[in-house]
Amino acid sequence: MKFFNRMFTFDFLFSISLKPNQKNPPPLDRLCWKDENENEKFLEIFFEKGPRKGQCKGLRQIDIELGFDIDSIEKLNDLKALLVIHPAFSVSSKLEELGKKYGVKIIFLPKFHCELNPMEGVWCHNKQYVRRRTDQKFEKMKNLIKESREDFRNNVLSVNY
Repeated sequence: MKFFNRMFTFDFLFSISLKPNQKNPPPLDRLCWKDENENEKFLEIFFEKGPRKGQCKGLRQIDIELGFDIDSIEKLNDLKALLVIHPAFSVSSKLEELGKKYGVKIIFLPKFHCELNPMEGVWCHNKQYVRRRTDQKFEKMKNLIKESREDFRNNVLSVNY
């Protein structure tokens, strides 16, 4: 039995759309998740018996087995949208799992966002300071970098805080 990373499963299932009877089956045998009581649950990806034994089930069949009402759904994207809300497809990092264990909520910030990540403001100020004053000589650049830190502490921090 192959086990897998849930993040990989979600991306992988949607990229191949789990077509029934496909020639290149997914490299996993089942979905795994924890229910609201932290009990492990499993759903086999392939039919285990009957005339379709060993064949991939497909998103429609997986939605049905996960308990979704799909009678009115005709489009593949609607089937995918149902799966997004199921715990088998929830994506969490090891950091989030560790935070949950210790009762800490982890909030990820957008990368390089100057208003949410203060370090970006520091880098922006330092680069501007050096660019405006440099003559492109190495020694001058080293000195300007030191000066830019002091300038940031003295001028920018005192204005903003």
